[in-house]
Amino acid sequence: MKTKARYMYRFLVYAITFIFFLTGLFSCQEKASIATYQLTQAHKLLYTHPEQAYLLLDSIEYPENLNAQQNARWCMMMGQIADTLHTDLPYSHQLERAVHYYQHKGSANEQARILLYLGRAYVEDGNYEDAMHTYLKAQDIALKIKDFNLAGYINSYMGDMYEFKAMYPKAKDKYLQAADFFKFAKNQRSQAFALRDAGRQAAFSDSLNIGLHYMQEAEKLIRPIGNLSDIGSIINGIGNIFQMKGEYAKAKNCFKQTIKENYPYCLPDFLALSHIYIQENQLDSARLCLQAAEQLNNNTKLTNLNEDIPIGMLQARALIEEKKHNYKQALTYLKEYIELSDSIMFLRSQNEVITAEKKYNQSKLSAENKRLKLIKHRYFTGGILLLLFASLMTIIYQLRLNKKNKKINHQELELQNKNAKLNMLAKDLALNKAELQNLSLKIAEQQRLNIDNVLLETQYVEKQQETKNLNLQIQQQRLQLFQEANITKRLYRLSEKIVAGKQKPLLGNKDWAAIETLIRSIYPPIYEFLQNNNLTDKEQQCAYLSVFGFDTNREAVLLGVQVDSVNKYRSRVRQKLQLTGQKINIHDFLHSLLD
Repeated sequence: MKTKARYMYRFLVYAITFIFFLTGLFSCQEKASIATYQLTQAHKLLYTHPEQAYLLLDSIEYPENLNAQQNARWCMMMGQIADTLHTDLPYSHQLERAVHYYQHKGSANEQARILLYLGRAYVEDGNYEDAMHTYLKAQDIALKIKDFNLAGYINSYMGDMYEFKAMYPKAKDKYLQAADFFKFAKNQRSQAFALRDAGRQAAFSDSLNIGLHYMQEAEKLIRPIGNLSDIGSIINGIGNIFQMKGEYAKAKNCFKQTIKENYPYCLPDFLALSHIYIQENQLDSARLCLQAAEQLNNNTKLTNLNEDIPIGMLQARALIEEKKHNYKQALTYLKEYIELSDSIMFLRSQNEVITAEKKYNQSKLSAENKRLKLIKHRYFTGGILLLLFASLMTIIYQLRLNKKNKKINHQELELQNKNAKLNMLAKDLALNKAELQNLSLKIAEQQRLNIDNVLLETQYVEKQQETKNLNLQIQQQRLQLFQEANITKRLYRLSEKIVAGKQKPLLGNKDWAAIETLIRSIYPPIYEFLQNNNLTDKEQQCAYLSVFGFDTNREAVLLGVQVDSVNKYRSRVRQKLQLTGQKINIHDFLHSLLD
């Protein structure tokens, strides 16, 4: 009945645990299926309709609630859309989670791409050291799999970071590396842009001729394949370098060419051209350029093309009026320029604050959502853990009990076998001694009768050697039983790593009873001898410990006394055992009783 009840209890525990597990599983799967559907639909629209894909992905209010795989997919697609639509990247903590997932379950290409997005997110956070470390890891992976196109983009973003930090020579080197990688990947358009960026960095580093060379190489690459906007951006860069070199005619030709080929996306070219006219004192031409730029900028479709253009136009007007010695009007434009600059700086600063607040609120909401989710599942998780713990404890207890019983049974069986062997050896020894006695009598009788007794003497010597071997086997068997006893192991363990006289006695009545039982069962002659010599309790304890062969320090530790006290106990024991003046210690004397 008890066995049946135990099995019923286990069945109920496992059944309840399984029910709780299924309830939680279905609840989680329902929420996960909605997110999976959104991610699947977004992936279908990612390349054909990225705007709709972005709306689907952005509708996931709390990406932190996604599981690891869903979060990784969401971050990867948001990064791809950011490359296409220039939207915001996911937050760095979201990308860090995605990186962890792809490191364990993603391909090498996915690992490198997600690290690139994480590096860019670190840059947006101003965490440049972590950004560079992440970029380098991404580059190592990309080069390992020979994805030179991805390696080129990674180096381009590293160059962007160096440029932002005004480290122009390093930025130039990174853009040149990017150009080399794009060349390996046969990505001619990106190679041209990388050379353009390298030329810009060279110009910032006062290497105008080198910068011009890179720009012209970029133009050669972009013309056969690029659209007018791509070509215009590089021609604009060439014009800027010509302007920096003071070669205004060549610079004007570049800007005019860009205005002609890249209209209406040519506001920077109008503005740059106006500055050249101002430097050449062609103020009317400069004013015409500014009027054309203002008219183009007022076009509603291009209002957000470049927010710095209105500032540049005000600055140019102020310079024109100053050249004409119309200082009052120049001062008016200059004030408007300062006010507009301050306004834009304020708006940018305000936008940064709003962005930071948005990130903080997102993190706060995410943390609160996690907390509520934890509270919601507290009882569920706690119940499962409690049931699992109860089941586990039951199993562990049963296993330990079985193991302990098995060990005890094994030890008892071994002890019985060893005792049986010892008894058998003792019987053999007794028989041998009897035979020796009989042979001795026969030899003595034959000697009395003057009969040749060589054969009997040979038998006697052989039997004597056999008896000696049996004695040795009995001693070894006793020693093995003695050393393998639990109390012996306990005594050696207790006497280690403790200083003598620094603690109370370590052995209790139970221990001394076990010691006495062990000596009585293994070494009966020693036990009987000690019982017949009127030893006090302390003296008897000292004598018992001497049987184990402990030195004075170990005995002092076990008895909880100083070494001097042990020496006194030993001296009194030697007196009562009549060993005074003999050169033999108590241990050897007691064991000699076994011979």
